[in-house]
Order: sequence, then C-alpha cells, then structure tokens
Amino acid sequence: MLYDCLQIDKNSPAPLYQQIYTSIRTAVEQGALAKDAKLPSIRKLSESLLVSKTTVESAYHQLCAEGYIRNVPRSGYRVNAEITAANRELFLAESSSIEPEHKIYLYDFGTKAVDNSTANLKTWKKYVRDILNREYLLNTYGEPQGELSLRKSLERYSFSVRGVNCFEKNIVIAAGTQPLLYILCGLMGKKLKIATEKEAYIQAEQIFRDLRHEIIYCDLDKHGVIPDYIKNEKPDILLINPNSSGKDRKSMPIERRMKLIESAKNSGCLIIEDDYNGELRYTTRPIPAMQSLGTGQVIYMGSFSKILLPGVRIGYMVLPPYLIEKYAKVSAFYNQTASKTEQLALSRYIDDGKLEAHLRKARKQYSLKSQRLLDCMQKSFNGKILKYRINETSLTLDFLLNIQLSGEEIFSLLLKNGINTVNQRDGYNLTLSFSGIDFEKIEEAVKSIYNSISSFL
Repeated sequence: MLYDCLQIDKNSPAPLYQQIYTSIRTAVEQGALAKDAKLPSIRKLSESLLVSKTTVESAYHQLCAEGYIRNVPRSGYRVNAEITAANRELFLAESSSIEPEHKIYLYDFGTKAVDNSTANLKTWKKYVRDILNREYLLNTYGEPQGELSLRKSLERYSFSVRGVNCFEKNIVIAAGTQPLLYILCGLMGKKLKIATEKEAYIQAEQIFRDLRHEIIYCDLDKHGVIPDYIKNEKPDILLINPNSSGKDRKSMPIERRMKLIESAKNSGCLIIEDDYNGELRYTTRPIPAMQSLGTGQVIYMGSFSKILLPGVRIGYMVLPPYLIEKYAKVSAFYNQTASKTEQLALSRYIDDGKLEAHLRKARKQYSLKSQRLLDCMQKSFNGKILKYRINETSLTLDFLLNIQLSGEEIFSLLLKNGINTVNQRDGYNLTLSFSGIDFEKIEEAVKSIYNSISSFL
C-alpha cells in the first residue's frame, strides 16, 4: 500500500508536507505507483500518518502542480505520470551513482547548516502553510523580477537592518547569488574583467568562468582591496564583501570603502557588494552597507540561506537606475527561479517582525557558541595555538596550530574520523564553523579533534 512507501519523520527539520510530497514523487518515479493508481483520500492519509489534513492537502497540491498526480472529480487523486521500464531503469541507474545529498558526520563543523535552536521552523512552516492554503495566490506564474510584496518588504528591511538605499523597483529576486550573477552578467552585455579576492568567492568565480569572463585577483592590505589596484587594472566589476575583507578578514573601514567607491567611479568599474550574513555581526554593531555610500556605483546582494534556513533559496540584488532600466526591457524573457510560495511567506514573515526577532536570537546564540568554541580549543590545545581569528559573518573560527600537518592534511584526517571541518584557509590550518553544531556538543567535539591529531602536535 501507499502507506508503506511513505516515510515521514516528525523530528526532522523538513516540513511534513514536503516529506509526504517527496515520498510519493519518488514512488512514482521508481515505478512503485503506476499510472492511474488511486491514492488515499486526504482524510484517510492524514488519519493514517497522524498529521493534519492541511499537511496532506499541501503535498497533494504540489504533486498536482508538477503533474505527478491529478484530481479526478468524484474519484479522488490518481497517479498522472507514466514511468516506462526504460525510464525506470535509467532513473535507478542515475540515482545509484549520486552521492547522498547530506552526509552524516559524528561532529559537523562545516558551513552548510544552521543552529536548530535558532531556526524557528514551527513559525516558518505556519507562514508557508498559510500561503499554500490560499490557492488564488499560487495559480499564476511568479513575477520574473520577484513578487511585489516581497520587494516592498525588502525595501524596508534592507534599509532598517543594513542601511541600503533603494526602492522596490530596483530590487531583483532569484534563488540565490548565482542566478543573480547570471542575470547581471547578461545585462552587462560584453566579456568582463572581474576583480575579486583570491579563494574568497569560489561559487561566484564558477559562474564567471562558465560565461568565459576574465578573473583577476586583487592586491590586498589589512584593510582590504587597495584602491590603486582598481585604478591601474581598470576591471569592469569588483566583487567584495566589505564585512570580511583583506588579509585579516575584518570589516573594511569607512575611509577605505569611500576610496574604493571613488576609484571605481573614476575607472568605470561597478562594485558588487556581497553582503553575506551582514546582519549577523554580534560583537559589534553591523556597519551600514557599502551601497549606502555609493548607490550608483554599488550593486548590493543579500540572501537568507544562513540567516533563516539553508533550504530557503531566496537572494536579491539592488541595481542602480541605468541597469534596472536594461533589466526592465528583458525581464519578461526570464523565468523566476525562487519559489513563489516561499517569496510570499518571507514577505509576511518580514512584515510581521519575525525575521528581526529571529536575528536577535541568532546573534545571541552565535556569540555564545563562538566563545564556547574558542574556550574549548584553548583548553584542549593549551599552548599549541599560534594564532586565531573569529569571522563573525561567516560564523567560523580560524586557527593556526603548531603541528606537523598542513591544513589539507588536517582536514582529510579529521574527515576520516567523522569530523567535518572547513577546508584550508589563508595563513591558517584549521577552520571550524560553529553555525550548525549544537552548543552542548562543542566540548566533546573539540576533544575528539584533539585526540585525532594530538600525535602530530
């Protein structure tokens, strides 16, 4: 029966409706549910799984929207997709060759998770369910530029939290930074020379390489990119994160920001301000976005993957007037990559003050965790830490250990022992993210790190 192939875990951070949707979709794709097979009614399935009828209804609506099932009047829901034997074998072959999406580690100091204690899943799911239950909101395609309600919310939010000066008409929304960069490069309309800090924006660099643009690496000092470098090299675009810049990965001083804007203006260079987690500074008050100093020269980019949830793939950029005019002429030819449901839910989440409350809680929790991690490392590696660095916006700590191993070797050795860390960084040989690991596990995890590499100290 269908109940046998459905797998839901009420302790999982994934919404229950999404778990039901995924199980049924997989059953159809693998051929376990044949075309025209009858599905249980919403009431029967909700009673069997001990979930609300709204949860099952939301899953069924999504499956109908994607064509996996259909609602037959007076007959109920039936499988709509037909999976042939050849397709099924191909699907199984491809599935068997794909590594699991999420590896399970004994201790995870990687950057691809957020703290469960800060993720307000219950409230977020409530907002998503509310949108899913309003079918009139979902029976049309999303706006290519992004839902108007969310753009208005972001206009207010980005100004109040980051000091960004913009109107909703200047905001473009997509499913993260990479899709936004594709759009931006298309608007530039030529082969570009792009300057950035080495090994600081690997995912962005991949986009630029895919589009055959030239990438050059900036000269840096302790404050970040040296303004004369822009003057001499004359790149078309400078990509930076002013909150984590320069050799020391610290916040760029206001004076340097203003000099960079002036140098870029004189050289005809656009600055992309990747404000990754700019809202999450917790030891000092967040510095207003660089965009507020040069609205015509700086393209601001923000996202919500680490601030809210990694699975919420929504990013936005604020374009200066002449670029938004270019975008307006071609926007109808773009498909929106961000979920319309999540955009509308996020708009209400912001307007109701939930996101700012979430940020206050997250800042406090990450402050406690970073200090806890530092204390445990200093206690376990007594005298073996040559230097360290706290990176607030990336939620990581860098350590230079007095050890006979390179950063790559430490990373590989710890991984073999079930401990995931961040791969080697400039001038340091151990980088630990405290974003996803539980506060209570930090001490035992650090002891495990020490035991794994102590023979090399």
